[in-house]
Amino acid sequence: MMVLFFPFLLNLIRRFWKKKICIPFTILAILIIAFGFYIKSRCGLLALYICTIIWIYPLLKRHFGKCIVIGGVWLLTIVLSVSFYFIRPESVKGRLLVYKVMSQAIINQPLGGYGAHAMYQHYMFHQAEYFQATPADSAAQLADNVYFPYNEFLGIAYRFGLPVLIVTVMLLIWMYMRSGTVIRESIAGLFTMCMFSYPFSAISMQSHKIETLYEEAASLNLSGRYHESDSVLITCQKYFNNYDTELLAADNALQQEKYKRAIPHLIMAHNMIPNRFYPLYGLMLCYEEVSPLKAFSVAQEIRQKEIKVPSPDVDMIRAEAASYIKENNHISAGSYYNTQSYFSSGMFC
Repeated sequence: MMVLFFPFLLNLIRRFWKKKICIPFTILAILIIAFGFYIKSRCGLLALYICTIIWIYPLLKRHFGKCIVIGGVWLLTIVLSVSFYFIRPESVKGRLLVYKVMSQAIINQPLGGYGAHAMYQHYMFHQAEYFQATPADSAAQLADNVYFPYNEFLGIAYRFGLPVLIVTVMLLIWMYMRSGTVIRESIAGLFTMCMFSYPFSAISMQSHKIETLYEEAASLNLSGRYHESDSVLITCQKYFNNYDTELLAADNALQQEKYKRAIPHLIMAHNMIPNRFYPLYGLMLCYEEVSPLKAFSVAQEIRQKEIKVPSPDVDMIRAEAASYIKENNHISAGSYYNTQSYFSSGMFC
């Protein structure tokens, strides 16, 4: 909303320039920009910058010439983009991961998309498929649960298909070409926001019912009512699937000693977010009961795994893995399985 309002504010500044009434408008514009810096909204600041450039371009062109202004704008844009990247480089890399996952999914189903709530229902499965196919990708350390597309245009194609995306972009271009300067600035700002954020997805996604179902299933699990937890979780997974739902399904099975049923959920959780330790720990516990050789393999994987966020829980898991390796050192090194191979192949037991 701030980006859509900003061009109208700039128009009032231009209209009442050199008049006292211009002062509050100027102060408000400065406050909006300052607020963008305060909340560290790189996308919002970039959109405000685009709006400002379109607003001031005619004036700059008259004073400095078209070529100099265009060159200066491109140079400033590059400097700003690089600066925004180095403010939070891991965030940018994380977004690029989401773009890659969604792009591959769109290629596989370009026409109809995956539905209005695909980010909740399907995205994490697609992320799991991505890491299953590319387990050595360094982006694995940045993976997490994802609920928003971080690019509205990709999000539209992912949910509704490429035809809807094409119509949406054509509509925006038509509106831009048919509008006056102020509306053009607003559309340009909105377009910029859509390139790096999710203004429409943030409005449309309703998660309260989903969160209630998941919390109920988790509460039943904590109270030892695992079968009832599974029943609620099945309903929840019609709307919502992610690392947490897979881990909860696995724990329900583990607590009921249904190890072979837990294993696929643990492998799915591992592929969804490879940097987490709990899925590997669960796999080690399951394989202790059904395949000691694989349990030994997973224990070695835990010991070799890079730690993203140190914690007492991670230390405990690593200590248990070390203890299991020490107690089962009779398993020869020649019998070692690479855990990545059976995670990638989908071998569950």
